[in-house]
Amino acid sequence: MKAKEVYQYLLNGAIGIWKTTCDGFIIGDENKEVKKLATCFKLTAKIVDAAIKDNIDMIIMHEPLFSTDDFSEDLPLYDAIKKKKIVDSGIVVCRFHDHCHFTSPDYIHEGFIRSVGLDIEKRYERENFAVSRYDLTTPISPRELGKIIEERLGNDFVRIVGNIDRPIRTIILGLGGVNAQFVNYLFEPGADLFITGEAGEVLLCEYIRDAEYYGANKSLMLLGHFGSEFAGMRYLAEKLNETVKTIVSIEGPIHVDMVIRRLRESC
Repeated sequence: MKAKEVYQYLLNGAIGIWKTTCDGFIIGDENKEVKKLATCFKLTAKIVDAAIKDNIDMIIMHEPLFSTDDFSEDLPLYDAIKKKKIVDSGIVVCRFHDHCHFTSPDYIHEGFIRSVGLDIEKRYERENFAVSRYDLTTPISPRELGKIIEERLGNDFVRIVGNIDRPIRTIILGLGGVNAQFVNYLFEPGADLFITGEAGEVLLCEYIRDAEYYGANKSLMLLGHFGSEFAGMRYLAEKLNETVKTIVSIEGPIHVDMVIRRLRESC
């Protein structure tokens, strides 16, 4: 299977095709034969070396490859070093972000739900391409849910703003990074908890604290961008392994490019 056929296979599962998108080939020959494929949240220098060692032909990443525009020729020093390693290795790099979310179900959301073990009773019609609402079968407090996320995702630093101990039923997932307009879905009737990676905190968090102070059952849970989305790319690899089968490598360090440690453990 050629790299362009793998990418087209991914697009075939999308709800629709975006005319303007960050998705597509960043480095490498899209006509290359792919015998070994890997996915990752973000393609770091460490993962590049691991992929070269593991003879990976193609990598599907979720977030940008470089610290600046992925298609810029004028790259900062360490981006330039990473790019040269990838080019010299012949690895094909493809970004799958917009259409990764624009599927049914959203790969990132589904990977998170499965990894955390959320028992979903109802899936609402999608709010937009990045935000979806779900009803839990059994209500749970944000504190209890945070502990489960820490244990099952290995994320040692879950932050909760607003209500901590009152049971919640309806959650909104806006995984990755969102702005305040998306978090406003939390203040619609029936919504209890918004889970994201990162958000504009300087105004938003205080507003949610005020809402909780006035008696509203509202919470915001922040997991970090990586901590909220990496399980989705692992899920993507698992689904590819079921369908494309032999070309997908889902072992080793390729998926996980960050270990989140407590501050006291790293000092």
